[in-house]
Amino acid sequence: MINPSEDVTNRTYLQTAQMRTNQWRDELNRLEEEIKQFPSETQAVYRRNLANLQTQWQQVEAKFKELERASSGQQEIIRSEWQITAEEYQNNFRETAKQIMDKENVPLGWLEGFTDKRPHDSAGWAEGMGKQEKGSKGWAEGYDRK
Repeated sequence: MINPSEDVTNRTYLQTAQMRTNQWRDELNRLEEEIKQFPSETQAVYRRNLANLQTQWQQVEAKFKELERASSGQQEIIRSEWQITAEEYQNNFRETAKQIMDKENVPLGWLEGFTDKRPHDSAGWAEGMGKQEKGSKGWAEGYDRK
């Protein structure tokens, strides 16, 4: 027979775990919305990161479902497994969210290594190198001459 105080503890733990799992899903949804403000090249990088995070979140959710179905004898073991999975997810979520929210260090796609500037705030690759002369068509002027 299950000790009533033990049952309350398990119920409280499950409620807390369910609340936390729902909160993580909401936060993941917000990150998915947040990346929509970036250009498509940058979104592609973040989508890969979020896909990995999504996979981990699904593992957390699967462990939670195991926890809900576990008998009282299995509760402690599965609780420990859920906790490990949840901590890994939370650490990776924090890192991913930090990268996405860091407006100064956005992935630059093919520009990576050439510059540390965000491409979508830039006037072009030659920004700041000089000024365009009156009547000039741009940096490639003269290349089409025969």
